[in-house]
Amino acid sequence: MSRRLIRATYQQKTVNTLLVLAGSFFTLSLITYVSAFFVLPSLSSYWGAVLFTLLSVWVATSTWMLLIHTKQHTQLLVVIGLVAAIIAGGTMKTSGLSGLLLVILAGLVLLSLTLLLVLLHLRGQHPRVQVLLFGFAPMLTGVIMLATANLIRLAPPALPTNTITVSDELRYLSHTDQHDRETSFILFNSNRDQARLQRVIIIDKQKLINTPEAQYHAALILQHGTCPDHFRRAYELSSGASSKISNAEWLARASYDRWMLSIGKPQKYNTQLFLRQSTCKTLQQ
Repeated sequence: MSRRLIRATYQQKTVNTLLVLAGSFFTLSLITYVSAFFVLPSLSSYWGAVLFTLLSVWVATSTWMLLIHTKQHTQLLVVIGLVAAIIAGGTMKTSGLSGLLLVILAGLVLLSLTLLLVLLHLRGQHPRVQVLLFGFAPMLTGVIMLATANLIRLAPPALPTNTITVSDELRYLSHTDQHDRETSFILFNSNRDQARLQRVIIIDKQKLINTPEAQYHAALILQHGTCPDHFRRAYELSSGASSKISNAEWLARASYDRWMLSIGKPQKYNTQLFLRQSTCKTLQQ
């Protein structure tokens, strides 16, 4: 058997295996989504963690399949990229978000390459399977950055565990809110947002949000809410703090736009790309 024929046979088998892996990944993702949101709703807040695990196994397996039959210099470049991802995940402040964006971008590239691969496969052609490394390797890099950021920077409790002043508590809630987003930990446990939100609602009902700093931190939590009352109150609080807190003016604009979109009206400051609205309790004043 000639070397060219052996290579073509290998590519054929690799293409078939990669397509099976891709089909299995999407099937399992769909099954876990349906199970989490319709069969076991209590697990819906952790569906991101399940998806991340499936994505990691799929991408790591596919990348390994491609690497074992590539040239040494290609393998070295990929290894360097993965090591760099680990370092970035542990050192960069926003590496979790960077990893998430890299996963999304690489996923779009990989989807395009997979569609091209399927098209060529159906036509009986045998493309160089190494081209998929342009999708799998960056995605694996992003996955590693995301995982490292959350493993090294363990998320602090969503709510303070000791008794502190209202101002300090709101400052703490604001800190954990931003930490969850900088590391993308919010993808793995969205219940933390709800816990912070409900705590701020209770504090607000008690009329304890009085200083500009407290107003700003409370507004930051409320604008990550899920219904019009949350966004409206976030706008009111951030507007009250805008004369003293530098970032409060932008927060007021973002909260106002979210409020308008949530009640079916156009946004004014164009700060929002999209908004997901869900059922929630009305915020009583």
